[in-house]
Amino acid sequence: MRLVVFLLFLLLATTLTYAATVVEIEDGKQVIVDVSMKDLNLIKTNFPSVDVYTNSKALDVSIDGGNVFVGWKDQDGKTPESIFIVSDTGETYTVTLIPKSIPSEIVMLKDISARYIAPEPKTEAKQTQEEKITDYVTELKRIIKSMYQGEQLPGYNYVKMSKKIPKWNSIDYTLIGTFLGAKYRGDVYNLTNMTDKTLHIAQNDLYEQGVVAVSIDRQNVLPGESTAIFIVRKNDNN
Repeated sequence: MRLVVFLLFLLLATTLTYAATVVEIEDGKQVIVDVSMKDLNLIKTNFPSVDVYTNSKALDVSIDGGNVFVGWKDQDGKTPESIFIVSDTGETYTVTLIPKSIPSEIVMLKDISARYIAPEPKTEAKQTQEEKITDYVTELKRIIKSMYQGEQLPGYNYVKMSKKIPKWNSIDYTLIGTFLGAKYRGDVYNLTNMTDKTLHIAQNDLYEQGVVAVSIDRQNVLPGESTAIFIVRKNDNN
């Protein structure tokens, strides 16, 4: 339906000269506008989506997001008709359409309703999205650095382990320690290449659900050699 309306409107735009009218309107109030009684008219709002209600049998109404397309079915409308436009945030407008022998009309509704904006409570300054991202990256770097250096990380408990992980054939992949924190868990692995070929380990090979950071000591591992791998995950308890 939207495609049909759009194509019809595009056709009109290439053949007709549009009039554009800006109409000031308030929530709960009525406006009266002149529109074409023979051609399709467009009523534009500044809302992402609206609903339209009318008991008129003479009007042909279509909605596309916050735009309302309206015309007379018999293209010979002579009496005014009213529609009610309700926004997605609850504003309601009554628009009475006066049919005229004019080209298609664009009516742009400009809401001038007075609205009460409650003051924000006086609390600590809100953290911006950029600051949140910076804090997140800094925390991950702090965890990885401590894992590399084998240092005790404040807020984390270190648990020594020796658990073989059957991830690849002919490769010894062992979880040797875990840093447990409130939000994150840092796992330290030792990987030994048991094949007769150089092994290339990419970070993407180690990403899975819950993983937020991966660091590899050496990505190219010669036969018989080992490398340390550090993986930070979201703590399963959160």
